[in-house]
Amino acid sequence: MVKRFAINSGWDKAKTDATLTDTLAWRNSYGANQLPFLPPPPSMLRGYDLSALQELYDREPLKEDSQEGRVQHQMHRSYSGTFYRWDKEGRPVWLERTGRVDSQGIVTNVQSVTPPGSTYVEQILRAHVVGNELGRLLCLHNTLRFGKEVDQLVIILDLAGLGWHQLYRPALEVIKAISALDQVHYPENMHRVFLINAPSVATAFWRIIQYWLNEQTKSKVIFLGTDYKTRLLEDIDAENLPELLGGTCELEVPLPSDSQCVDLTRGAKEVKVAASGSHDEVLEVTKGEVVSWEFSSEKYDIGFSVLFTQKGAASPVPMLPNQRVESHKLRITGDFTSPEDGTVLLRFDNTYSRMTAKSVVVRLYSLGDEASLEKAGQE
Repeated sequence: MVKRFAINSGWDKAKTDATLTDTLAWRNSYGANQLPFLPPPPSMLRGYDLSALQELYDREPLKEDSQEGRVQHQMHRSYSGTFYRWDKEGRPVWLERTGRVDSQGIVTNVQSVTPPGSTYVEQILRAHVVGNELGRLLCLHNTLRFGKEVDQLVIILDLAGLGWHQLYRPALEVIKAISALDQVHYPENMHRVFLINAPSVATAFWRIIQYWLNEQTKSKVIFLGTDYKTRLLEDIDAENLPELLGGTCELEVPLPSDSQCVDLTRGAKEVKVAASGSHDEVLEVTKGEVVSWEFSSEKYDIGFSVLFTQKGAASPVPMLPNQRVESHKLRITGDFTSPEDGTVLLRFDNTYSRMTAKSVVVRLYSLGDEASLEKAGQE
């Protein structure tokens, strides 16, 4: 612990002593030393022997009916993150399916269990500290297991599916608070951060989030596109990397428990698509406007395409070609930035099914223009 603070302070003894003293005082007042975190939610730990961890654990157990337990449960309905084994130096790996995270869902769900006098930011921040404390225990466990000091984590954020719809201001407030807390009270906790499957919208997200990070933290972030396997295998053995990311480990990488369906309470509507028929959802847009959608179907897949008709044009242009999607297994999300004034059309195609009608829950909405979204995120 002292070493991490010394590195963060540039090996300045006076500064190290001061920041460490502040953190010890914070841990005492915040109750970080007593926060329960074992056993964690089942989706939060992969490749570790829980009984071996419990031998090192000196706190009360995490109970499902406690406030911490309720918040963890509500978060993991819309959030996907797990400690997934370790890298070649024994550092625990935190793997997050960032592109599948429902940021609005996290805030809404946690608000439902936030007690009077507290806020959703405080409750999610506390849940984050619980995760940090678990990470510190895993470092201790791996230090003993591998016979060498392990004091940092490796982070992998899978951005596949990331879109403008996740630029939800209340969630950004949480990220900002987490960044501030970690850099003060958990400095040098990360060895490296890999951002994989980074779509173009990730650049806009980074322009916002980088304002909240110090230079040391930013220097550890590595952007990778879809060709990330070779780079990850430089740091992590294939047997410790999930098959999803090009490794050979068969341990599951969990998705949020609510990722299969769309919440009807958030402005979505249910539509029926007749057998051998189709259904269109239409939204008029202006140039630069960002349109977002999410949908799920009941029991069966559905054909899906996105078309754009420029104002004054005679016919639409396909923006996303028609394809059958397994929306009965996983909620489908997406974004589109309008190149001109016009109309965006979502088409649900069931013409291939002669006997079976389909039920689809869909939400199509505008987020405003990209520049305004980015500016709002930076405020």
